[in-house]
Amino acid sequence: MSTYNPQLVICTWNGIPLLGFQDGTMIEIDYNKEAFTLYMGTQGDYLRIMSCDHSGKITLHLSQSSPTNDALSVFANLDRTLGNIVGPFTVTDLNGTTTVISPQTWIQKMPKTEFGKEGTIRDWVFESGNIIEYVGGEMNGLPFSSIPGL
Repeated sequence: MSTYNPQLVICTWNGIPLLGFQDGTMIEIDYNKEAFTLYMGTQGDYLRIMSCDHSGKITLHLSQSSPTNDALSVFANLDRTLGNIVGPFTVTDLNGTTTVISPQTWIQKMPKTEFGKEGTIRDWVFESGNIIEYVGGEMNGLPFSSIPGL
C-alpha cells in the first residue's frame, strides 16, 4: 500500500516556496507541442518527426487567501515594468520520484480575479521555453526504479 501526502509536493519559483493551493488540483504542467508527429506518405510509408520544442505552461491553482499571491503579484508587476523577471521553477514530489525542472520560467499573465460568496481560485500561469519532466511513481512504498526490470 502507498500513501500520498499533498504536503510532500514541493514547488518553488525563483527560490520562493509556492504555498496555499486550492482544494483539488494544485499544479498542472502541459507541453505546447507533441514530442513526435507522424508524417504519412501516399503509399503507407511513414516517418516519425521529433520536435525540438520543449516549451510549455505551468499553472498553479492557489486559494484566494494564499500568501503566494502577494509575492507573485510583485514579480508580475516588476516584469511588466522591467521585463527581466525570469527564474527557475521546480516541482518535487517527495512521495515518489516525479520531478519537474524549468531553468527559465516567467509569469505569463496575472490571474483572473473573482470575488464571490465563497473563496475563489487564483490561477497563475507560467511559461517556459524548456520544461524537463520526469513523471515517476511509487508502488508499495518503493519507487518504481527499485523494481528489477523497470
